[in-house]
Amino acid sequence: MERNIYDYLYQKAEGIPVWKYLGVSLSNLSKGAAKVELPYNTKLGNSMQALQGGITTAIADAACGWALLTLVKPGTKISTIELKINFLLPIREDVVAEAKVEHLGSAIGTSSVKVKFMDGRTAAVGIGTYYLKD
Repeated sequence: MERNIYDYLYQKAEGIPVWKYLGVSLSNLSKGAAKVELPYNTKLGNSMQALQGGITTAIADAACGWALLTLVKPGTKISTIELKINFLLPIREDVVAEAKVEHLGSAIGTSSVKVKFMDGRTAAVGIGTYYLKD
């Protein structure tokens, strides 16, 4: 049954228009965890040719939400309540946002996230709180 849940989530992720535009992909799901990859693109950069902070935040938020989706019923709606992110290094190469669920209640979930370069260095860290509705 779990594999069917993951298949459902991967299929759902493939249809996200903004992900197609940005080049984002859902690269891995496991129970309470998700990885979202973003290839670096200069068109997504800021005045210093580093990835714009809002794009970094978007993939961090997405990874946190997808990690929660692995633990709830298919069709559950998730809305971000709060997201905090600390930027540690400028991003000028491909990255992956790796999130794990820290807490799952009946209506609220919390996930932590690290945005990492492919060599394992951490570019940003964050934590998100989400409202869950069946």
